[in-house]
Amino acid sequence: MKVRDDGKIDLRLVSTTHKQAQELTDKVLYKLTQNGGKLALTDKSSPEQIYDAFGVSKKAFKQAIGALYKEKKIVITEQGLILVPAQASPN
Repeated sequence: MKVRDDGKIDLRLVSTTHKQAQELTDKVLYKLTQNGGKLALTDKSSPEQIYDAFGVSKKAFKQAIGALYKEKKIVITEQGLILVPAQASPN
C-alpha cells in the first residue's frame, strides 16, 4: 500500500510475479495475433478499457507492453499496438 501526494491510496490486492507478468505479455501477443496484428489499446487507454480487455490494472498492462516494446515485438502508436513480424534468422 502506498499513500500518494494527492491523498489517494495505491493498493494492490494481488502481488505481481514474474510468471503473471509473462502470462500477460503472452495474452497481449495472442490478442494481437487474433486481431490481425493490431490492438486499439495503448498506455493512454483508460483503466476500464484495459481491465475489460485483459482483466488487469493499467499499471500491469503498461509494464507488459513496455516489456514487449523493449523486446521489439510491438510498436506503440497513437491508434494502438502493432505486432512486429518475427524476423527470420539468417542461415
